[in-house]
Amino acid sequence: MTNYEKIKAMSTAEMAEYIFSLGNGREYCHGHCAYQDKDDCPNDGGKDCIYGVIKWLESEVKNNG
Repeated sequence: MTNYEKIKAMSTAEMAEYIFSLGNGREYCHGHCAYQDKDDCPNDGGKDCIYGVIKWLESEVKNNG
């Protein structure tokens, strides 16, 4: 199994935890959290942030062009 295959086989929750861990927690939220531009952003650096990343992963792609 390659690293790509391992990552591709992750569940949404596993992928969210992986993404969150890449940038030392909440520092990586920008661009990867469903709550990043909202007043209800939990920004707790933990479980609620991971939930925001899960919601971002499950959301539709926004076209930038």
